[in-house]
Amino acid sequence: MFSLLQTSRNAYKEGDVPSDEYDWGARPSWMFFDVSGRARFGVKRVETKRFVRFEHIRVVRNEKKHGYWFNRKSFWFIKVPFCKNDKDLLIANIAIWFIAIPSFMKILGSVMTYIANAIVSQGT
Repeated sequence: MFSLLQTSRNAYKEGDVPSDEYDWGARPSWMFFDVSGRARFGVKRVETKRFVRFEHIRVVRNEKKHGYWFNRKSFWFIKVPFCKNDKDLLIANIAIWFIAIPSFMKILGSVMTYIANAIVSQGT
């Protein structure tokens, strides 16, 4: 999935790979430049009170130490209560970002312009 809000992290972590937390599978399309051949790719869905996050992880084992290197990219979506599946969630978020937020910003801009004009007219 693709979202407008994304976070990423690259780091080394000691311990074992969290194999049970992720669904492991094929390489995602945004990681098509990976040529190492040793990497594992996983994805998990995390729901919070207000957001849904799809976390993609690329894990490469480090043979010298007991730990692993990982690249993680998270795609964030606003949680909408009436969405039944991930496709509905994507459509609702597109509507929020391209219809609702610009409309709200126009209304807010009009109110701020009205307030600024009232302040200026009182001063003169």
